[in-house]
Amino acid sequence: MAFDSLLYSLKVWITNAAIAPLLMLVITICVERTNQPIYNENIGELFGAYLIFVVIELILSLITCVVFFIAVMISIIYIHNLLVRDCAIFIVGTLLTLGTFLAYFPSTEILNYNDGCGNALLVSFLCVGGGTWYYKLGQRQYYIEETKTED
Repeated sequence: MAFDSLLYSLKVWITNAAIAPLLMLVITICVERTNQPIYNENIGELFGAYLIFVVIELILSLITCVVFFIAVMISIIYIHNLLVRDCAIFIVGTLLTLGTFLAYFPSTEILNYNDGCGNALLVSFLCVGGGTWYYKLGQRQYYIEETKTED
């Protein structure tokens, strides 16, 4: 159970760390550089920026991943309804994402879409929220085993 929870938490965390910076680069290219074709960009510079953003994302959200893992473990133990459990994990992941942003940026910066912080938060919500629903926790197996032993 702990291994599945850890694997699930890592999948959601790495998905956010890998996809959110990529989406932010795409948004930046499309929104801020509408006068220049995308193919004029130096691919090496974009890839380098992407890797830097991934490393920063991994470092800044490490504590969030640990707390998310603990929340997943607690939800497996105490929430037996699978839909409620998935919803609880989704809400916790979203709140932890918001908490991470609030820890590093003042709330006024998050609401400012001109500097990209608001867009970054929305992209992270999309990645974490999507990851919580996309990846399966293996919880159905544990729930079925628990109900068989109770009968």
